[in-house]
Amino acid sequence: MLHNGGFYLVNPATRESKKLAEILDVGKRWNYVSVYTLKTGSWRMIQRRYPYKFDRMQKGVLLNGALHWLLMDRVGVEHRSSVIISFNLAEENVREIPLPLASIDTRDYIVGAFRDCLCLIHSGADGGMHNEFWIMKEYGVRESWTKIRSPIPYSALRHSGFWKKSHDLLVFRDRLLLCNSNGPRFRNISISGLPEVKEVGIYLESLVYLNNNVD
Repeated sequence: MLHNGGFYLVNPATRESKKLAEILDVGKRWNYVSVYTLKTGSWRMIQRRYPYKFDRMQKGVLLNGALHWLLMDRVGVEHRSSVIISFNLAEENVREIPLPLASIDTRDYIVGAFRDCLCLIHSGADGGMHNEFWIMKEYGVRESWTKIRSPIPYSALRHSGFWKKSHDLLVFRDRLLLCNSNGPRFRNISISGLPEVKEVGIYLESLVYLNNNVD
């Protein structure tokens, strides 16, 4: 979690939080990947430079054991080009994921996860309403990108990450929407004391302690 310029590690199961050490800034032209190790309480930099321009506030989308970002440019490339990159957490490597179109403006799209598939959805930044988005049915295969039509027009729509066989929980503007995948039926989901929903995340419960002073 990023808060007031610093990174925090939070475990809702143990109700602990820990402020992480600052990451060493090694230069502006190239980007590096650093991995935080809880056991040592420090960051470890992967010794490789990546020619992509990152927005520090852009959140990675977790899917298939990797974090994904939709980025606009490669450093040093004359013509602007979009690319999805993934960082595999186990193998600690970066790869490019092919886009469904030759060029996509990152201001108009956001990368997300729809059930167990990577997807590209209109961000609503263009101010228009849309009823189509892209789903990558076979991970990493360009030809598997499929355009899906939404039964309702939307300006900003995200999958929450929660789904069952016939239902999906979506974030539509500032509220939760339960969608029945067997037909165009939607139901608003309200949470007491929470009038607006901006972000929804999922996590695997763990009893690992964040602070070293706990036995």
